[in-house]
Amino acid sequence: MGATIRGILSVVPSNTRSIEDLASRFGRADAQRLTQMTGIEQMRVVPEGQTCGDLAEQAAASLLTKLGIAPRDVDGLVFVTQTPDYIMPATACILQDRLGLPKQSLAFDVNLGCSSYPYGLAIAYGLISAGLARRIMLLTGDTLSVWVKPEDKATFPLFGDGVAATVLESNPDGDDLLGTDLGTDGNGWANLLVAVGQCRYRSVDEFSVAAPECLRAVRHPSHISMDGNMIFAFTLREVPGIVARTLNSAGKDMEAVDYFFFHQANKFILDHLVRKIDLPPEKCPLSIARYGNTSGASPAITACHSVPNVNRDRELTAMFVGFGIGYSWGGVLARLRPGTVFPVEEL
Repeated sequence: MGATIRGILSVVPSNTRSIEDLASRFGRADAQRLTQMTGIEQMRVVPEGQTCGDLAEQAAASLLTKLGIAPRDVDGLVFVTQTPDYIMPATACILQDRLGLPKQSLAFDVNLGCSSYPYGLAIAYGLISAGLARRIMLLTGDTLSVWVKPEDKATFPLFGDGVAATVLESNPDGDDLLGTDLGTDGNGWANLLVAVGQCRYRSVDEFSVAAPECLRAVRHPSHISMDGNMIFAFTLREVPGIVARTLNSAGKDMEAVDYFFFHQANKFILDHLVRKIDLPPEKCPLSIARYGNTSGASPAITACHSVPNVNRDRELTAMFVGFGIGYSWGGVLARLRPGTVFPVEEL
């Protein structure tokens, strides 16, 4: 059983954090330096009381409306996120109820970050191919702004919030997922994490007493901690191989791809990647200037930001590439039929 991508739509908060906000916090010189390095001119962050689940609900409901699909005709919901509304239950179960999906729907969360969009596509495709669902609402995204420490120059100016909704459905006549590459190098898990707040260390005091040597450099254990140099080295080491292996699994070459939608880590990293892989920059659009690093949703947000008008009447072949926390990575080469990609919306 094959699978078709019916639609992709992204939602970001309307609340904006700009370079002026950075200047008031870090000083104008540092703000300009950070903006030049990351390429971020503004980002969207949730206000107090708004959650990733809220963004996901609007993205899902809006996409169903645009596609003319009734909630009763969706029998699967997969939410890939690191920022669920609660520790338990799964936010997917709450969304099943809020969206009015039938009780016969499967619904579950997956905890994954920067690589979540290609992984989510692969999971949804696998469920459909196995005959376990006919039409799946895939939701991917995070609200990482709630986990950054405002005084941390490495993370506060970087992470924005957003969710992407994608509907996939069974298609006996062919596949829209043309090639896939998924991988993990868990050896790098300590280089991007929030150390405190779950079962390993429930408090900063517990962490201070029991943290292993590899975490002793963590300065803000209850917020996002990132070793940028290690993440940069990992990206340049692994991402070119993701692109090559994904193309190989599809039996395609680079010339066959209209667009490469990369995880929007930061502009400095992305510029290095494009040069190293020798890709035409015009095939690698960016969304980071407007939305920041939106974690796992960023490849889809980039597509929704850059190609809805192109895709309106034209089929596209696109590669979605995610990489980062974990270290986890994934690539999917996909057919985007005309009218698949919708513009970014605000909540």
